Amino acid sequence: MTCVTSPVAGAARLVDVTIHSTAMNADETVRLLLPTDYDAQPDRTWPVLYLLHGGASSSDEASNHTDWTAHTDVENRTAGRNVIVVMPDAGSAGWYSDWVDDPARWETFHTVEVRCRGTP
Repeated sequence: MTCVTSPVAGAARLVDVTIHSTAMNADETVRLLLPTDYDAQPDRTWPVLYLLHGGASSSDEASNHTDWTAHTDVENRTAGRNVIVVMPDAGSAGWYSDWVDDPARWETFHTVEVRCRGTP
């Protein structure tokens, strides 16, 4: 599994991580919201909060890893908190499951691949 880290423009604490997922056989994106002191404490262990998006809110708008930062004030609510917030994508209707007849294995992606990533 390989990953590429990309800071989000105009947002000092936001990082998008693109992970090549073997479970999904594709590149998938996870948005991270890092603690303010993250760079100053590289050896520290941080608690993690996972925020999962829902399904599409309308036929014109697909849900994805940006929903929490686009539609809530999660950045303000976590400012000054010593926690890494992880906001993975899950497709428009994956429901975080490994379906029998679907090659997309969202459950494995989230519970094994995303969870095992130690640092951005």
